[in-house]
Amino acid sequence: MAGNLRLINSFPPTGADDVPRTRSGLVQLRFSQDVVSDQRIWNHNMRQIQAFQNLLRIPIRVRHLRRCPNFIFVLLDVPLLQNTHYKVVVLPDLMSTSGQKLGTTEVVFFDTGPCVNIPG
Repeated sequence: MAGNLRLINSFPPTGADDVPRTRSGLVQLRFSQDVVSDQRIWNHNMRQIQAFQNLLRIPIRVRHLRRCPNFIFVLLDVPLLQNTHYKVVVLPDLMSTSGQKLGTTEVVFFDTGPCVNIPG
């Protein structure tokens, strides 16, 4: 594929405020190239992503879907807190199945909003 490997976008989008805690446990990363189809590359890429709650590194689960080869899904494996800063860090060694490396550290960050009671 032509062009350099890069992070195209994320959901929630980087810099988002007041992200509802019911949705913020899943972070979707979209890349410009296939980053999951080759099992060897996928095993490598799973270790190139970290997450933080404020300054504390938190456990994550990194997933993908075969039908979405340009996407990586990061599940934050902790209860999400209100009014808290979260970030997902993609390390520069993440690579595409064509062997191109990301080359830069990419950071997706967002803040959760206040606790809201959802009417029953």
